[in-house]
Amino acid sequence: GAVSLAAVLRDRQAAVAAFAPHGGVLGLALAVGARDGGVLVYTAESGEAGDWLLQAELEGAAPGGGPAAALAWSAGTARAPALIVGGAGGATVWALCVALNRWNAVANLQCGGGGATAVAWAENIRRRSAETLAVASADGVRVYEVEGAVAAAALDAGEVEACDAPHLGAPVLLAPTAEAASSLEFDALGAQLAAGLPSGEVRLFAVNALGEWADYAIATGLQ
Repeated sequence: GAVSLAAVLRDRQAAVAAFAPHGGVLGLALAVGARDGGVLVYTAESGEAGDWLLQAELEGAAPGGGPAAALAWSAGTARAPALIVGGAGGATVWALCVALNRWNAVANLQCGGGGATAVAWAENIRRRSAETLAVASADGVRVYEVEGAVAAAALDAGEVEACDAPHLGAPVLLAPTAEAASSLEFDALGAQLAAGLPSGEVRLFAVNALGEWADYAIATGLQ
């Protein structure tokens, strides 16, 4: 069928944008990372793409100042909507407390020099307590296991006890890449990760039954 322009969103100067997974509690939702480091979350309550409303403004969402360089929503299997926002200082996980309609910054993910260039959130079809996230930077791709980040969104920052705070496992630095990946994508099971490089190379990584990640393929000549 014909393609037509449904809406123009001009609240800020946009740098990146990402749709939320289908069927989440927000319905049809879109996150827009701005050049001033903020993130705008829009929802279309009627389900129609032309009926967008500003649901939230996350000021200073990108760590380290500067624009939001990368965005990824929590997978559809996550218990509540959440976002990874990559910037010059790494990446920050933001999660929505649905009861209070408030977004909270719940975890900070470090990366190599130059900041985060791409981020990804894996599907959690096995309903593990930890979520698997990936952050790319100049020295390679790091995979994090983050436990309790989404649950922590239900608490005010002043109410989070030490036992309630999200737990970050030590990141796994996958095989170093010659340049920072410009895109990351987990497969539908969250067991494989593809990293696209500006040179046209794609690195493929997989996790085994012991939770160990390793690269197993390189595709080249894709420019």
